[in-house]
Amino acid sequence: MQGFKGSSIMNIINKITMEQNILKKLADQEEKINAIYISVEKTRKYFLWVLIISVGAVVLPAIGLVFAIPTFLSTYSSLGGL
Repeated sequence: MQGFKGSSIMNIINKITMEQNILKKLADQEEKINAIYISVEKTRKYFLWVLIISVGAVVLPAIGLVFAIPTFLSTYSSLGGL
């Protein structure tokens, strides 16, 4: 009977130790997930600004050409009449 009680106490101690290990691993994973989230948010913001700058580099010159081409054509055609 004494051996049974001793082994059940050991089982309880092992379960508590395993539970503590699991809780520690969960806390470590939570820290890593938070670090990954911060990194992903920084990357997302970086890509957003790259997209905004890229669109600006294409769209703004295109809008400028909408006004520049007719002006150039009218100047060019008036030179041809001389």
